[in-house]
Amino acid sequence: MHPDADELLFLLSGRIRLRLELVDGDREVEVVAGQAVVVLRGTWHQIYGDEPGQLLNVTPGPVVRRAPARSLDAEPSPRAAQQILNDRADRPESDHLSQ
Repeated sequence: MHPDADELLFLLSGRIRLRLELVDGDREVEVVAGQAVVVLRGTWHQIYGDEPGQLLNVTPGPVVRRAPARSLDAEPSPRAAQQILNDRADRPESDHLSQ
């Protein structure tokens, strides 16, 4: 079960059975090479390999909002620089050597 997004299953080769646990009862689907199935977000499912093969699955993770990236060569703000100095001053001398 994937709580964050739908899952795409694309069978490259072989044969599988996909068991879906749905609200109105379980459903089993046979999938053969070249077929794709989308398992909707939140659906419990199991995959049974009926013959050897390759399965490609794509399951996006949760959306994470991040602050815009800063350039690595950007100078820290004066406030950030002072915080770094304060943090280092609070540590024992042996910790400074590892930096």
